[in-house]
Amino acid sequence: MGDSAHDTPGELATALEELRSSLKEDAAPDRWRMDITIVGLLAAVFGVLVWHTTLSERQSAPTVALSVHSELVGELQWVGPGFAQVLAAYAGAGDRLLLYFDGDVSDTLLGRDVLVMNGSLPEVEHEVRVELIPQNGDGGLTVEVHLRSRDGRESRQTSLRGESSALSDLASRVALQLFTWLEIDAYTASERSEAIAAIPEDSAAARPYVLGLESLRRGEGRAAVEYFSQSLAADSDHPMLNAALAEALDFLGYRARAVQQIQAAYDQRGVLSREKQLSIEARLRLLQNDWQAAESLYAALMAFYPEDISYGLALAETQYRGSRMKEAEATLVALRQHDAFADDPRLDLLEARMWRQAGNWQRGVAAAERAVEKAQAQGRSGLLARALVHRADMDGDPKGLGLELAAELFEEMRDPHGVSLVLREQGDRHKAAGRLAEAAAAYDEARRVSAEVGNEAEIASALQARAIVHDLNGELQAGYELKREVLKNYQRRGVHAGAAIMMENIGVSLYKMGRLAEARQVFAQATPEFARLNDQIGVAWAPYQLGRVMARMGLLDEARRSFEEALVNARIHPEGYLELHTRFELARLDLFEQRDGVQQTLEALAGAYREEALHLDYADTLVLLARHALLLERPDDALRQAQEAAEIFADSDARYYQVAADTQRLRAGDVSVCGTLPAMLDGLQHRETVLLARASLARCEQQAVDATELLAEARALSLFEAELAATALLDPMQARTLADTRGWRAAEYWSGP
Repeated sequence: MGDSAHDTPGELATALEELRSSLKEDAAPDRWRMDITIVGLLAAVFGVLVWHTTLSERQSAPTVALSVHSELVGELQWVGPGFAQVLAAYAGAGDRLLLYFDGDVSDTLLGRDVLVMNGSLPEVEHEVRVELIPQNGDGGLTVEVHLRSRDGRESRQTSLRGESSALSDLASRVALQLFTWLEIDAYTASERSEAIAAIPEDSAAARPYVLGLESLRRGEGRAAVEYFSQSLAADSDHPMLNAALAEALDFLGYRARAVQQIQAAYDQRGVLSREKQLSIEARLRLLQNDWQAAESLYAALMAFYPEDISYGLALAETQYRGSRMKEAEATLVALRQHDAFADDPRLDLLEARMWRQAGNWQRGVAAAERAVEKAQAQGRSGLLARALVHRADMDGDPKGLGLELAAELFEEMRDPHGVSLVLREQGDRHKAAGRLAEAAAAYDEARRVSAEVGNEAEIASALQARAIVHDLNGELQAGYELKREVLKNYQRRGVHAGAAIMMENIGVSLYKMGRLAEARQVFAQATPEFARLNDQIGVAWAPYQLGRVMARMGLLDEARRSFEEALVNARIHPEGYLELHTRFELARLDLFEQRDGVQQTLEALAGAYREEALHLDYADTLVLLARHALLLERPDDALRQAQEAAEIFADSDARYYQVAADTQRLRAGDVSVCGTLPAMLDGLQHRETVLLARASLARCEQQAVDATELLAEARALSLFEAELAATALLDPMQARTLADTRGWRAAEYWSGP
C-alpha cells in the first residue's frame, strides 16, 4: 500500500531549477516605446526590411476618410470589399495617404482591419466616397469617385469604367486620380508591384480570398480555411493566401499546419510591401512561440499603423500568450483609447481572458457579456460562441444555456478548438457536481479532439484538468505524472504563467501524497512567480496552499496565520470559492483546538456548499461534522453524517474521500466497513487518509495493525495527525502529551479502539 517510487531530491531540485530558468525576466524592456526607435532597432536586428519613412513622416501624410459603397449582389457581392482592399493597397502605397475607412463594406475589410474614423484619431482632411455600380450584368462596372475636403474648399468627382475581373487595374486608376487631385507623386514601379500583390488578380482566387477574410472576421475558421484553400488552388504562389490560411488554421488549433503555411508565406514575402512582410514575419514568430520577436514586430506595426486594430490585437495576444500580462493590459488600454474600435467584440473577448487570468471574474464576466452582445448583433457567430464559453468559464452562465448554444455553434462550424473549449467547461461542471467519471470522459475527449489537430495549448489544458480528476479519485501518482507532463509542455512553449500554475498543482499533488516538505518547497517557488506574472489568483491562493501544509504538519498557529491571510485575499479575489475553502480549513483547525462555535461554523459551511452545488465539498464538511459529533459523544449523529457523506462520495467515484467517510463510520461504531475498508486502501496514494484509516482499523477484531510501522511512516512524512493516531494506539497518555505540544485539544478522538 506504499507510494510509487518518489522522485529523488535531485530530480525535484532539477525540476525547480527548470522552472526558475524558464521564468527569468525577459531581456526585453517592460514597456515598448511606440516610436521610431523600435522601427530602427528592428531594421538593425532583423535585417529584413528597410523602412523608407519615419513614423513622423507617415503621420504627416494627408489623412483621408475613404468609404466604398457597392450595389453588387449575388455572385459579385465580394467585389465591393475586394475592390476596397486593392484600393487601400494602391492609395496607401509608400504611405502617401493615411487612410481611414467608412461605409458599408468597411467591416468586411480584414486585409486592413480598420473601423470608422472619428475624433479619437488624427483629424481627417479629406473625404473620399467611391461607388461601384454594375453595368449590363456582365461584370462591367462604373466607378463614381467623389473627393471633398473637410474645410469645404475643394470638391472633385469623376467616373471611371472597368471590369469586376480586373479590380487591380480599376483600383490603380482611382488611386492615381486621388494622387492627382491631392498633388501627390504617383507610386513607383516597385510600389505598384507591391500593391498588385495585395490580393490575387485572378477572380477565381480573389473571390474566395475575400470571402475567407469575411468568414475569419466572423470567427468561422473552418469556412475561412475552405475559402483560402480554394484561393491557393487557383493561385499557389501568392504569399497573402498562405498567410491568411495560416491565421485560419491557427484559429482552429491546427498549429503545425499553420506553421507550414506561414513559413511558405515568409519564403515568398519579397513581392509584398514592407508592412505585409513584417506582418507575415510577426505571425511566423508568434506561431513559433518566439514571444519576444513577435512582440517586437507587432509593436512596430502598431506604432506605424495605429488605425489598424488587427496589429494592436495581435500585439496584445502575443503578450498574453507570452505571459506578459502587464504589457498586454497596457496594449488593451491603448486600443480602448480609440473610440473607433469600441464596437469590436474582439477587444472585449481579449479583456475577458485577461481579467480571468488576473483573477477578477466579475469584470471578466462583464467583458464577456459585452463580447456576446456585440458579436450577436454583428452576426459574428464564431466570436459569439467563444464569448459564451469564456462567460461560462467564469461562472457567468449558471444554467449552462449559453454553453449549450456555443456547443451547437462550434459543431455546426466544425471548429475543433471551440469544441475542446466546450468539452473542458462541461468537464469542469461535472467535476464541481461530483460526477467524476463524466468529468474524466469530457476531459479525455477534449484532449483527443485537440491532439487530432495538434493544438498543444488545448492538450495541456485538458491534461491539467484530467490530472485533477486523478487527484480526486485518489490516483495521486497518475495525477502527479500528468502534471509534470503539462509543466514540460508549458516550459517548451515558453508559457510562463501556465508553468507557474502547474508548479502549484504539482505542489498540491505532493501535499496529498504526504510529501509535505517537497510541497512546501514547490509552493515557495511558485508564489513569487505568480506575483511577477501579475497572476492575482495565484497570489491570493498561495497562503491557502501553504496553510494546508502547515496544518498537516501540526503547525496550527502558522497554518491559522496563512489561512487568515488567504481570507483577506478572498475579499478581493473570491474566484474558485477561495473564501469557502479557507473557512473550511479554519473550521478544521477550530475542531482540532476545540474552539467555541465549531458546530455552527460547520453547519453554515455545509449549507453554503450545498447551495453552490459543490457536492464533494458538502460531503467533506459532513465528515468534519461527524468528527465533531464523536468528540461531543454523539455517535448516532456522527454515524448519520458519515453515512450521508459516504453515499455522496460513492456516487462520484471519489475513492479517497469515500475512505475518509468510511473511517468516520467505523469510529462511530459501524463495524460493517471492517470488511470493505482494507480493500479500498489497496493502491490508494493519499497517505494521510490511508494512515488514519489503518489506525482506525484497529477497532476491527480481525484486523492486525502494526502501530509501530504506522508511527514510523507518519513521522517520516511529517503527518502530525497520523503520528498522533499511531501514538494513541501505542500509548494514549503519550498521545495526549504529544497533542499538547502542538496546541491540539482533540487528542481523545484517537484514544484507541
